[in-house]
Parts: sequence; C-alpha cells; structure tokens
Amino acid sequence: MKIFGHINNSLKKQIFLGAAILLFPLFLLAGVGYYFYQSSLLSFQTAINYKFNQMASIIQAKSEISAVVIPVNDYVMFNHPDEEKNYRVLSERIASRLIELETLFAEENARQSQVYVSVLRAVNKEWENLDKLARVIFSAEDDHSDKKPRLLDEFNNRLYIIINYMTNLHQLLHQNIKDIDAKLQTQQKIILVLIFLSILLALAGAFGFIFLFIQQVLKPIKILEAGTIEFGKGNLKKRITLKTENELGRLAQAFNIMADEMEKLATQDALTGLLNRRAFFRELETDLYRSMRYQRHSSLLFLDIDHFKRVNDNYGHQTGDRTLTEIARLLKKELRVPDRIARYGGEEIAILLPETNEAQAQIIAERLRKKIEQHEFSTTSGEPFHITTSIGIAIYPGDAASPENLVSCADQALYQAKNEGRNRVVLFSKEQVLRVENH
Repeated sequence: MKIFGHINNSLKKQIFLGAAILLFPLFLLAGVGYYFYQSSLLSFQTAINYKFNQMASIIQAKSEISAVVIPVNDYVMFNHPDEEKNYRVLSERIASRLIELETLFAEENARQSQVYVSVLRAVNKEWENLDKLARVIFSAEDDHSDKKPRLLDEFNNRLYIIINYMTNLHQLLHQNIKDIDAKLQTQQKIILVLIFLSILLALAGAFGFIFLFIQQVLKPIKILEAGTIEFGKGNLKKRITLKTENELGRLAQAFNIMADEMEKLATQDALTGLLNRRAFFRELETDLYRSMRYQRHSSLLFLDIDHFKRVNDNYGHQTGDRTLTEIARLLKKELRVPDRIARYGGEEIAILLPETNEAQAQIIAERLRKKIEQHEFSTTSGEPFHITTSIGIAIYPGDAASPENLVSCADQALYQAKNEGRNRVVLFSKEQVLRVENH
C-alpha cells in the first residue's frame, strides 16, 4: 500500500512524514524507526558487504594456492623450464593476496580479527616454507633419482596443510555470519518490544502508521534475512525481490549483485567462463527430468581436442589456455541460448542440447567439428596453427535414461571416435558405436 506516493523512494522521509501527521503520539514510534534504520539496517548492509568481500577473497586465495601444484608438478614430471617462471608469477600473486587478506581481517574489532589474523599468519608461515621447498625443487638437478618425486610429495603434503587452514578460515567466517544473524534477530526483538510500547501510548491513528511501518520495514528485513540464510546454506540461485525503491530495495539489489558474483565463482570454469563439471551435471539432471516429463529428446555431446598435449608441449601452456578459451568462444557463438556448455575436465568439453534428436545432434556436432578444424588459432607469439576435435554423441532416452549413464554413453562414443582416427563425430549405439562419416 503506497500512502506516501512520490516519497516512496525514501524510508526516512516516510518515517518523518508519519511523525508529522501523527504528532506526538507517534514521535516515539518514529524514533524507534530511526533507531531500527541506524542500528539494524545499516549494520546489516555493512555486514553483508564486508562478509561477502571476505568470503570472495578467501575463495580466490584458496583457488590460487591450489593452483601452485600445477607448475611444480609439470616441472617434475616433464622438466618444462617455463614452469619455474609460471610458478614465480603465481607465488608473488599469492604472497600479495595473503597480505591483503591479513589487512582485510585486521580491520575488524580485536576479538574477531585476532582469530582470523592468527590463522592467516599460520598460512603465511606455511606458505613461506612451501615456497622455499618449491625453489629447492626447481633448483634440484635432474639426476634421474627419486629426489624430485620425494620433494614433490613433501610439497603436496605442505600444500594440503595450507588448504586446510584456508578451509578452517572459511568455516570461521561462516560461523561469524551466523553470529551476526543471531545478533540481528535479538535487535529485532528489542525493536518489536519498543514498537509495542509505543502503540500503547499512541492515538487511534497510530495503528495505521504502525501497520505501514511494519509493511515497509520489517517485512522486507525478514525477506532479506531469510534470503541471506538460504543463500548461506548453499542455494546459490537465491535472489531477493522487494517491491520498494527505498534503501531496503537498494540493499536487496546489492545483495543480488553479490550473489551473482558468488554463483559465478562457484559454477563457472575460471579459464574459459564455461560451466564447471558440478554445475553442468545439475543442469543435465534438470534437463533430463524435463525431457522425461514432456517426453522429449535431449542430446549430450562430449568434445575432446585431438593431441592437445602437443599444443602445450610445442607452444607452451599459455597457448594451450588461449586455445581452450578460443574454442569456448566459438562454441558459445555457434550454439543456441538454451544449450549448456561445460569444461568437463582438461581439454574435454560437454555440451547439452535440450529438445534435440539424433539427426539434429549429428548435424550440430559435425558443424562444430568443421568450425574448429577450419579456425586458425595462434600462439602467444602470433604463429598460426590448426587443431581438430573428436566428438561423441549420446541421446536421451534412446541410449540412456539417467544422467550418469548418458554421460557414460557419450564418453564411450568419444572413445570410439579416438580409436577410429580422431577428427570425427561418432554416435553411440547399444549394439555398436556408429561412425558418422567425416566430410
């Protein structure tokens, strides 16, 4: 109910106007509203912004720390000289990130920051030891002994300790968010008591203002609170919609923006921007349920880059990363809006084609194969090269009725495409894996 019309975009103006209309009987209620705004709304908004910033920083730092095993492992396994440089770049970024995290948590009050900072200092200490060990690995001579593998095992064990520290820090932060929520509920109870006492002193007209105040403030706060709790429990698709243009509405918009970013971090592959494996499997489950309900077909494509290791070996991992990113861009451009694309693992890409039968899937797969084959890729130095892909196709419900079995069928078809010479599309069949002619 919009009583104040043109001032609907400001909660503070609504409170002041109500106090002016109801005069002294509502003066106390307006004060309660102002207190509620200052102590609950603003602190709640600050807590959401700050905690989500901390959560995002922890997730990013944990991801970067986990990634240091790649250059070290590749150096030990393949003796790539570029991996030491890649490691040093990543090492400097992590060191800087840890300093930023310690500064970020130290800005809080002493009781909270003491726990966080102590964990981060432990992480910093372990990271220094890990970095020293990495430098020993890079400087060790390749004498074909088991020295490097032993050092790599020790490196992985120390890395596991650091990741555990980061996980503990994440859990501490989650508990802190729960504590903030409990404090907010306590403040709300106090405010409700004050409102009740104000009602007893107000005139008959005050009841209308109290009803409006509850509708304009408490109900949106409850929606914000419920939405935040649900999001914190793992529902990353939770968004908050408030039919108001005031500060609460803008707070809901800020929450939704942060939720979008958090969902992106949790569901997308960092390199290509495609869905990650976990998010893709949820999409696959949802689509197959819809296909079963409405008795429609769905197709699953597994695409793998032929001889991708040669790209990394000949041109370097940066060129390999550029190649994956470019393929992701080509696939997004060629496929439809409802289609889902994911980096399923390494150089393997999964593509879900809703409401697509066998014949349509083969046409699409062949078009994608030719598009990639004809595309000119380039190294970091500008040298052009070409690659090919192998694609396996499985159809729901003809080949399989469950997501797991459909993935297995598509994977078998891809395996058959590899065995038949690569650079081709193969359709899965229960009797045999049929090859689609490469035109």
